[in-house]
Amino acid sequence: MAPVLPPAASDRPFECADVESFSYAYLDGEFAAAERELLEQHLSECAGCARKMQEAAAFRSLLRLHARAAVSAPTSLRTRITEGLDLEVREDRRRAMWNGARHAFPAIAAGLAAAASLAFLFVRVAPFSSAQWVADDAVRMHTRALPLEVSTGDFSHLLPLFEHQLGFAVRPPSFPQRRVALVGGRLSHLGPRDAAYLEYGAGPGHRVSLFIMADPERELRFFGSQTERIANRPVLLTNVRGYSVAVWRRNEIVYSMVSDLNDSEMQQLVAAGDGP
Repeated sequence: MAPVLPPAASDRPFECADVESFSYAYLDGEFAAAERELLEQHLSECAGCARKMQEAAAFRSLLRLHARAAVSAPTSLRTRITEGLDLEVREDRRRAMWNGARHAFPAIAAGLAAAASLAFLFVRVAPFSSAQWVADDAVRMHTRALPLEVSTGDFSHLLPLFEHQLGFAVRPPSFPQRRVALVGGRLSHLGPRDAAYLEYGAGPGHRVSLFIMADPERELRFFGSQTERIANRPVLLTNVRGYSVAVWRRNEIVYSMVSDLNDSEMQQLVAAGDGP
């Protein structure tokens, strides 16, 4: 029997029936960027599926907490199960990649030719690599307001989720509770990077989204931003689609914060955190 593929791999849009079939693969971070984008677009438009995904996320988190407390299976058994699962996952992905490649191959040659012809123009026009997506994607994800995987006011309850799925330590700023209150979190992404997403309440009708990701390669510069030194660190400040955005870095970790707070309130909030 041929493997069941997510819609992005089978050239069709996500439908309501797909959410139940692929919800746990999505929550486990197994979707490619294109598949994740299509599913999140569907969730933002379908309240019923968004509710189902939130229920699946809550069940998954509860199951993980119970599993952590359960008696471990023998090492040999865990090894055999893990190897079997890894082999099946690799085989499914190989088949999915082959099916996608058969459809994509005619476009690849044309894309390579276009890339070659534009390479010189890009070098002349773009004096540096823009990180605009760090702000743009953060605003896009903020406005979607996708369901939280874990609803909690205690960040320690989010650590199992982030430690299991992300390859870096998630260390958010410690904001005073009189300014903002943690509501919960979920796995997310900005551009090509997986990210931790934290949601805060900031008073009646206000919400703050904080994305934390590892990005060792890029310099944080993009057009239309200004740099301010806040809490002894450079912070890029900009406005995207009417939302205030603050972006800063600590070593290889990037923080992108979005809110409908005004610019002054946003800067005060960044300064109030004791530093990531």
